[in-house]
Amino acid sequence: MAGGSQLRTDLAKAPPLPGHRIREKLNAKMAEIARTDDMKTRMLAVNMIVPEQSPEDMRAYLIKDIERNKEVIKKNNIKVD
Repeated sequence: MAGGSQLRTDLAKAPPLPGHRIREKLNAKMAEIARTDDMKTRMLAVNMIVPEQSPEDMRAYLIKDIERNKEVIKKNNIKVD
């Protein structure tokens, strides 16, 4: 197509990954990066730690954290305007 964008047909050749496989691949890469000395040094420089978590661990943590926040909001009668 003159002057226009071209369709990337090479991208369409890869079979789609199911959602759980994408999450597994992403989590594995993030864990690999988090284990590097460079990332540990960077995180410690801003007073952070990076715990190694599976997607299931993170999901469970977030569910529990949301419930704790709901309790705080309810106990303190917090309203959003």
